[in-house]
Amino acid sequence: MLCVQNVHAQKLSIRGIVEDGEGTFIERAAIRLYNNDSVFIAGVVTNQKGRFSIDNIDSGKYKMIISHLGYKNRSVALPEVKESTNIGVVTLAPMSVELETVTVNGSAEHHKDDKVLIYPSMEQKKYAATGYGLLNNMMLPTVFVNMTSNVVTSYLGKVSLCINGREVGRKEILALPPHEVLRVEYQDTPNNEFSGTVVVNFITIKREIGGYAGISLDQRRMGGEYMATGKMHYKNSEFSLIYSPSYVNDKKRYSHVEEKFEMDGGSVVRNWQGTPSKYKEDTHQLNLNYFLRTEKHELNVALDYWRYNNPIERKNGLRTYAGMYNEAYQAFLTDKSKIKEPSLEINYNYKITDRHRLRFYLYADYTDKTYNYEYAEKGENRDESVTLNRSMEGTYWIANLYYQYIINAANTLQIQTSYLKQDADFRYINGFDYKDNQMYDKYFMRLTYTKRWEKALVTLIGGLSNYNYKSSLDGKMDELNKELAFFLRYAPNKAHVFNLKSQFTTGSPTLEQLSSVEQPVDFMQVQRGNAMLENESRLLTQAAYWLTVGRSRFYFAAQHTAAFNSIQKNVLLEGNKFVHTYTSDNDQHSLKLLATTVRNFCDEKLSLRLSGNYTRYWVPGTDVKLNTWYAEGSANYKHRAILLSAYAKSTENILAGNGVHYRFGSIHGLSLSYVKDGLLLTIGTENPFYKNHTDHFFHTNVYRITDRSFDRTNSKVFFVRSVWNFSFGKKHKYKEINLERKKGSIDPF
Repeated sequence: MLCVQNVHAQKLSIRGIVEDGEGTFIERAAIRLYNNDSVFIAGVVTNQKGRFSIDNIDSGKYKMIISHLGYKNRSVALPEVKESTNIGVVTLAPMSVELETVTVNGSAEHHKDDKVLIYPSMEQKKYAATGYGLLNNMMLPTVFVNMTSNVVTSYLGKVSLCINGREVGRKEILALPPHEVLRVEYQDTPNNEFSGTVVVNFITIKREIGGYAGISLDQRRMGGEYMATGKMHYKNSEFSLIYSPSYVNDKKRYSHVEEKFEMDGGSVVRNWQGTPSKYKEDTHQLNLNYFLRTEKHELNVALDYWRYNNPIERKNGLRTYAGMYNEAYQAFLTDKSKIKEPSLEINYNYKITDRHRLRFYLYADYTDKTYNYEYAEKGENRDESVTLNRSMEGTYWIANLYYQYIINAANTLQIQTSYLKQDADFRYINGFDYKDNQMYDKYFMRLTYTKRWEKALVTLIGGLSNYNYKSSLDGKMDELNKELAFFLRYAPNKAHVFNLKSQFTTGSPTLEQLSSVEQPVDFMQVQRGNAMLENESRLLTQAAYWLTVGRSRFYFAAQHTAAFNSIQKNVLLEGNKFVHTYTSDNDQHSLKLLATTVRNFCDEKLSLRLSGNYTRYWVPGTDVKLNTWYAEGSANYKHRAILLSAYAKSTENILAGNGVHYRFGSIHGLSLSYVKDGLLLTIGTENPFYKNHTDHFFHTNVYRITDRSFDRTNSKVFFVRSVWNFSFGKKHKYKEINLERKKGSIDPF
């Protein structure tokens, strides 16, 4: 009788894993268990790996309801549970795919390992016409979108924009309709697979057949940029085409430069007083892309052709000399250039098992450049001209192989191996003809280990690279670099995120360059070359804190950089003789502080969005400093359909220790837009004037030079922009599946 009682008292458990349609684990999904009479029995949530376990239940008939914001609820029938059961993987269908009429108020957001998965709301999609507009509406942490120039920046570093895991350019994001986006994956932890520190990955919906098309027109006073795009889905394949021409025609580009040469015998002041002159250029870009997506395989093949033509760039002005020489000449400078660059890109992902993943990446291009430089000085005592023709023809390619092993729910290991190679022929004609073949290759290996806890994540990186460069003009360089990095993220909840990063690199490059280049028709005609041996170590430490309060987001960061340099250098100033040699041990410490905030005020008819940041960078104990501030504000009227936005930016860079002082004039813009359901109409102005002031000091044992310059370009820019993207065809249907467990089995699959 005791044995029978123990059997009846035995408690059972039900386990499983919750994923989305892309095989991504869903964290914090709600699991509710009901009996056959719809009485609530127990409830749990999934962990970071999408796993759950409901323990201490009796045998019987049950029904399980699985839910998560942004996904459609899933019902799982368990008609007979007599022992502990693993129901396997349960897939949730995204709500934005299943229920087009349902509006999600606010983004569905949850954390998965080192990523933040964000599902944009229907409202965010409706009042955006491009991928940039959607990104701007979503207000991702540390990410800033300039809607005038379509540039995305982050103070954590470079931003990699991707579509379905493939890094893409500006035009492909501009051509992406927001209603095609299923979710956005944000990642600011170290990732070897992309060039940027911050990764924003747009995951698009699947279609059985159909696609989307669109046009974009951007007309400005001095030029325009246009684009036509289309994508077609068929079963698991996607075919896309993008064609984009552009041109610039500027008739009022000029600059002013003042230089002072101080020598033993006296000094010379040389001035260039520029007068408005012409500048023209045109570009054409054609991109063909094929994407195959199955349960275990992803293949992306992209063919790209880019052509650039700069038929004329004139810089006319008055060249005057004062001091030891007192002369004045009319000077004429004309630059012409052409570039042709076809490229091939292959990206292949293979999910070997749930724990093993393999990725192969190949990029190759061929570049053909021609450059023509014509300079002339004409005056009472001078009539000289010189022509310099330069060409470059070569190939470049890079191959990467990534292997990822998920050891268990908390540990991941990734190995990256890379090989880069370039072989280019350069030719110069300037009274004499000489060629230079430049070749380099680089081998790279990196090992990344990631450890996860419930609220924290640690990433350790170790890398080793070897760089070899060789020039036919007796130049060569060998470099061996070592890298060690540590990254920590602690996120107790969505409102508070702490990041800590430390990176150490050391290298021993040796450079020998014995060639010489002669500057044409110039006051100082010297030949330069160098032989250099440098040992450098660099330690970077960065601490950051991200806070969310209601509709506001605040970001604070501090970064300290320590560089330890030992340099031996020879400077060749004339003939084939070294006349200046020095050795220096230079240790530098710099500190950078950043504060930024984004605030969104919303009500039914009016929405205000304000953002701003301030950056302060300086090297303690010196006059080196960099100050930058940026402010942006926008107001939406009637559910975001009408947008008025303005921005301003100012930068001052003083490197007094090196005698360099840059002061950039304020850049600002104002625009008015109407955007709704894939249609964008904008009018605005950008950079009413742009000024660049430069003070430069340079000293050798031959002469000392002080250089001041001023440039004005792109005066009073006014633009009109329109974008129209639309979709057609049938989306994939996610069918409801009831998991009927067979008698006596543990796993229904």
